[in-house]
Amino acid sequence: MKHYTHCPYCGNLLVDKWIEFEEMSRPVCEEGHFIYYPSLVATAAVIAYNGNSVVLERRAIEPGYGKWNLLGGYLTPGETVEEGAMREVFEESGLHVLLGKPFKTWSGTRSMCVYYDARISGGELTCSNESLEVKLFEFDQIPWGEFAFKHHEEALKDWIVTRTT
Repeated sequence: MKHYTHCPYCGNLLVDKWIEFEEMSRPVCEEGHFIYYPSLVATAAVIAYNGNSVVLERRAIEPGYGKWNLLGGYLTPGETVEEGAMREVFEESGLHVLLGKPFKTWSGTRSMCVYYDARISGGELTCSNESLEVKLFEFDQIPWGEFAFKHHEEALKDWIVTRTT
């Protein structure tokens, strides 16, 4: 895999920065566009639902600033995929969930994602510093075509089909 020295989004030189949640330094774009992860990165995404409604997050960070995505993110070294999925849901939305079994996986050239569905079991819907907005959408109100990551949108469509057929 290529080692990045410059941000692929803006061209700025990457600088070493302490990543608090990982407790290590990584090369990052000073503008916040990119963090270099030198190996395949594991992520989890969660369809947090209540009846016929799902929670989506409008991103306050790049990539995809201002676009929607499922709750989730990078796993922290030492945690299981399930632990990371539940942690990300709480960090990004303030919600507690009952995690279901994995229903889909996706892999790209730099990352892989395990998708879960999870019934909302408590908490209060709130924004994190990574969110412009966190909102519960009825199936017919989902902002299709406005997702930061195409694989999140595709996974959500697949999940809704299994729920409604």
